[in-house]
Order: sequence, then C-alpha cells, then structure tokens
Amino acid sequence: MDRITIAKSKTEQQRNLYKPVFFRLNNPGEKKQFDELLQTEDIFLYDEIVPQLQEMFKIRNPTKQLTDEEYDSLIHEHTNGDLINYGVWVYYPWSKRMVHLLDEAEFIEVRTSRNQYKITLRERDILATKVIGVIGLSVGQSVAVTLAMERSFKEIRLADFDLLELTNLNRIRTGVQNLGLKKVISVAREIAEIDPYLKVTIFEDGLTEENMDAFYLEGGKLDALIDECDGVDMKILCRVKAKELGIPVLMEASDRCTIDVERFDLEPDRSILHGFVDHLDISKLKHLKTNEEKMPYLAPIVGLNTISARLKASGVEIGHSITTWPQLASAVALGGGAVADIWRRIALDQYHESGRYFVDMEELVGNKQRKENTDVVPNPFHPLELETLKDVAAKIISADDKSGITLTQEQVAAIVDAAGTAPSGGNAQPWKWVYEKGVLVLFFDRYFGFSFMDYKDTASMIALGAAVENVILKSHELGFETKVKYHPEGNSDDAIASFTFFTKGSSEEGIEPHTDDNLSKVIFRRHTNRRITQQVELAQDIYDQFQSCVSSIKGAKLKFFHDPAILEATGRIISETDRYRVLSPQSHYDFTYQEMRWTEAEAIERKTGMGITTLELSPAHLLGVRLIRDPKVVAILRDIDGGKVLSTASIKNMTTASAMGLLTIEGTDQQAFLDGGRASQKLWLKATELDIAFHPMNVPVAFFQRLEQNAPDMPPGITPHIKELYNEFRKMTGYKGLDGNESIIYLFRVFKAPEPQILPYRKDVKDILITA
Repeated sequence: MDRITIAKSKTEQQRNLYKPVFFRLNNPGEKKQFDELLQTEDIFLYDEIVPQLQEMFKIRNPTKQLTDEEYDSLIHEHTNGDLINYGVWVYYPWSKRMVHLLDEAEFIEVRTSRNQYKITLRERDILATKVIGVIGLSVGQSVAVTLAMERSFKEIRLADFDLLELTNLNRIRTGVQNLGLKKVISVAREIAEIDPYLKVTIFEDGLTEENMDAFYLEGGKLDALIDECDGVDMKILCRVKAKELGIPVLMEASDRCTIDVERFDLEPDRSILHGFVDHLDISKLKHLKTNEEKMPYLAPIVGLNTISARLKASGVEIGHSITTWPQLASAVALGGGAVADIWRRIALDQYHESGRYFVDMEELVGNKQRKENTDVVPNPFHPLELETLKDVAAKIISADDKSGITLTQEQVAAIVDAAGTAPSGGNAQPWKWVYEKGVLVLFFDRYFGFSFMDYKDTASMIALGAAVENVILKSHELGFETKVKYHPEGNSDDAIASFTFFTKGSSEEGIEPHTDDNLSKVIFRRHTNRRITQQVELAQDIYDQFQSCVSSIKGAKLKFFHDPAILEATGRIISETDRYRVLSPQSHYDFTYQEMRWTEAEAIERKTGMGITTLELSPAHLLGVRLIRDPKVVAILRDIDGGKVLSTASIKNMTTASAMGLLTIEGTDQQAFLDGGRASQKLWLKATELDIAFHPMNVPVAFFQRLEQNAPDMPPGITPHIKELYNEFRKMTGYKGLDGNESIIYLFRVFKAPEPQILPYRKDVKDILITA
C-alpha cells in the first residue's frame, strides 16, 4: 500500500473516533501507553495544569486575594511537587491533541464553579444523575452542547443518521474539516472537548424502531427526550414510546423559538403533540413516502397559524426556489439555550407543566408601532337593506310595469331561489330582490360585488345577467311569460332590471322567447368543477349544441381551442396572472378577506364566498393556500420574486382539458355584460345538461381590462408583462379587444370529470328577497 492509501485508511478510522483516551501517569500501564504514543505519533501537547490548579485554589479561597507565592506553595503541597504525573492526560485521537487536565472531581468543581448559585451544588449533583436523549442534531447540536456546558446530565444519547454538509454550517458550529463527518460523531467530539468526563452514547443510524428500546432504556431509562429530528413519522413515534415509558419530551422548532413541553411523566394520559394529531391515523406513518402524503401530519405539528411570515413564505418556495425549511444560527442558538433552561428546571422539580410556548425576538424586541397598510382599499360599501329597497322599488316601478299578473309568494320565492343559484365571481352573489305591485326588481348590491376581480363592475354584471337568465327559465317552467326591462346604466338606485309576468301564451309585446327552456331542469345542478382528470376528446355534436344555445343572445360569440400548444400557452397566461393576483396587495386582500371562507363555520354563517374545502385541493396545495393567507407572507414573496408554485395548477388544468373556450360579447357597456351573463348561463347549463364539467378561469380578464383602459390601479411593475401576455392571447385567440368593441365574458375549460363532493353555500331566499 502506498502512503496516500495508508493515510486515507487511517483517516477513515479516525473519522469514526469520538471517545477520548485517559492516561493517569501514576498507573504504570497507562504511563507506558502514554510514552509509546508520544514516540509513535506526532502529537500536540497542551499542558495548562498550573492555571487550572490556580483557579481551583482561587475558588476554594473566595475571601482571600492569593499571591503568586501562595499559589505556588499550595500547588506544590497539593501535588507533592509532581506536576507531570498529577491529574490526567486526555488524548483526543481525531485531532492528535493531548491535554493535561484536573481529574474528574476537581475538574467538575472548577468547571462548574461559575454556575453557582444559579445552579447550587446540590442541584449540580442532582443533574449529574440524569440521562438525556437528543434526536436530530441541527437544533439538537446547540441543545446538546449547551447542556454539556452547564453539565446538566450524567449521560447523553445522541441519534442522527446524517452527515455534515456545507449547507449545515449556517447553523451548526463546527469547522469545514468536519464536512462528511457523521453529525453524532461531530457533536460527541465537541462535548468530549468541553468535558471528557461526560458519558456520550451515539446512535449512528438515527432513532429507528429497531434501536428505540436501547435508546430509551439500555443503561438506564431516559429522564427526558429532546426531539429535534426532521422526520414526521419519527416525531410522532418517538412520542408514542416516550408516553408509554412516562418520559417527558421537549422540542424547540427554531422558528419564533417555538417550544413544546409534554410531561408524560406527570400526565400519562396526555395526548401526544398537545392533541394536534389526534384526528390522524398514526398506523399509516410507516407507509408515508411523499411530501404530499406527509403534509396532513406535518401541518398540525408545525402550527400554520403561529409560524412566522418568513417561514410561511419559505414553505411556499420549497421545491421551487429552495429545497428545504430554512434555519438560522441565531435561532438555533437561542433554542439551544431555551431547551437547556427548561430541562434544568424539569430535572430539579421546579417546572411541572406542559404546553407550547414562544420566545419570539421580533415581538419582544421590535417596533411597537405597526406600519399601516396603505396598499389596500377596504370595501367602502354596505349591504343593501331589503326594507329600504322596498320603498325604492315602489318609486321606480312605472305604470307599464304593473300590466302583468300577480304571483303568489311561493312562486316568487321559487323564481328568486333559482336566480340565486346563478354563478358569480368568488360566489359573491351580488344581488337583492324586491317583489312589489306585481313586479320583481333586481338590485345590484355593490357590497358583495366589490373586488379587484370585478373591474368596473363587469364581473357583477355577468353574474346579474346569469341571474336574469335563470328568472326567465324558471318562470317559463312555472308556466308564465316574462318581460324584462333593463334600467339605465349608472342609475343612483342600482336597479338593474324589472320583471313582469304574464299568463302562458300571452301576446304582450317584448316578452322573452322560449329558447332552451329545458335548461331550467338543471339550474340547481350547475356547479364549478375544478378537478384535474385525464384528457378526453368530446364529440363535435357537443360543441354544436354549445354554439346553438349561445346564438340566441345577440352579439355573443363562442370559440373553442383544442391545439395542445394553445392549451399550454393559455394555461401559462392564466397561471402567471393567478400569481399576480395573489401577490398584488389589493387583489390578495380581496381574495383573503372577501372571497375565501377559511373554516366550515364561517362558510355556513356567511353563505357567500368560497369555502376552502370546495376547492378540493391536495394537502400540499391546501397548505400553500393557507400559507399565502398572511399578507406579510405575500410581501416577502413579492420581494423575492417568489410564488412560482402558485402558477402551476392552472397549466395542468388547461392542458388536461378537452378544450379551452372563449365566450365574448359585442359591446363594452353594462348591457353588453348583462347579455353576456345570460349567454354564459345558457352555455353553462347546457354543459351541465350534457354532463360536461365546466370551469371558468377568468383571472387574466381582470388584468387585461385594466391594461385596455390604462387603469390606475394596475399593480405596480407588472404592466409590461401583462401587455406581453395580452398580445400573445389576442394573437392566439383572435380576440379583438376593447378597440374592436369586443368584451370577454368567460375564459373557461370543458372536460369530463366526476362532480365535486362539496359545493359552496348559497344565501337563503329570505336574505335576498322581500315581497310586499
């Protein structure tokens, strides 16, 4: 073997060494080994025994100021003048350092002297009987080393399977010479170099089900378990074992110095992780492979509502611009100190409770005055009051409006119930209804329509137009003719339309024709389908039926696109505007506070908006949506040009669709959007009748409208990119735009898919209708 090979072999052997070797030279055998070692190895000798002895005599004589002569006399008497053989020589084979130290009792006396009386001698001796286990050695390294420095244990058991990498050195205090070294060995060495008399036991494979009994019990049961591991499964399983054995568990999560204390020693029936995972099936842990599968377990452990904005933003970016959760040395050091402090008080019977705690430095030492958010405009409107609208309706109903028949309250309620199922952006339902003197009046409730996505009320007009179509269809189903009178745009009363009803077959001028009346049968079945399925080709006859039902609305134009390149490009355009929607302050505010319903209770109470469960998101995407709820998170994502993950779903949505559809209307005024709303409802109901899934994807429209009209509320910095997307979209679809007197009603996809399991709530008729 050549020198390099021998050196490498020797180095590999040394890389697994972590236990120091003791030489007491008054022992002939050890003296011989000591001498042989010095002769065969290049060893660095560190002999600082005299200063250690001086410190010992100083702390033993706290009331005296000893002179150099007195120190020399005391040391000579104490060592019988034989300094070389006094105490113990400790050899650290991994660094070839031989250090001359006081023997154990005197070493402990001197090294812990400055703990007094934050730790008394009695307490020191109690701590010296304890056995601690630490799993995971990133934060765990800081904990273990801090515990060693305070000498808060007799034995420490370290478990980690990982190697030190360069990315670890942002938070783990070690040198670059240790790269590639097992973390357990690195930490064991660090402890040995602080205090060679402490017992360190290592588990190089980490904590496993196979070695768990040995870790917890071999050589004496653990007095405490400190969990700093990354694995979700082991985080839970280690607690199951600790609970079984009555061992307290501590965990520090680095972010906001989040600390968990679980006193299974005092509370044997306590739920693990404070009950956060009680609803989950722990038996499935072994079989979890992907992050998607682990997310339902990880989210409640982390606590999405309590982690910092920066960690939330980082969570959004994992797998996209970063690979894992970030940790900082300052947070890790703080956490190590916090856990060491809590363990000491547990060991000394000074602290007996369980719970989750935070030592958030930004809150404790931060700006007391919060910066006011001036980037968003809260909803300036108030909901319309039905009683007030009753008087308004009475004034605007003309003599001509009263020429029809009077409906019963049940008939009016049935018509309004059908109208109230019409689609609206974010399920806003921006309508109120008054039935007065034989006339049904539709009002625009601006409070529910106010949104970034509703530029100049166009989305609301589409929704109100869809409601108009439902009124016509339902009244025809009930056996009435219907006449619609539209009110002038911009009227101060926000009245949109009045409906007068006549007996079937009436020859009254202006009554609505009977086109597609059969669609009334599916009014209550219509729904948005956001599912992603395998692409299925639809028969041409289906597209012909779509065209036929839309053609009854003057100025409506419907196009379908099947080219995979167009589907992919449209998905990308939608996805990029989806991202801008989330990252723009106003649209994020509207999405978070006006559109989304984050709990089932909130969805039931308000009966508007989108319940989080109706989105039918995967666990990973659901986590992402919850993370971006925080405006601070969005501000961080804006700052780093992040959030690319927010744009992935729409591409997949569109590329798996049977076709992309574009419904437009001739004109740009309020009436055009009302008519477009009627056409969109006919189209959607026809899709429902044919069992074709329908998914509007109109986010780009709100940005394109602003671009076309040079709107002042376009989010800053994105106009050039929106213009690129707009021009690409026009070229691809033939859309004429504002300059061509054409307006987009719906950009959507059609496909085959099972119906969603959960649908949004709708307002009760009594909350949107008042009758005379």
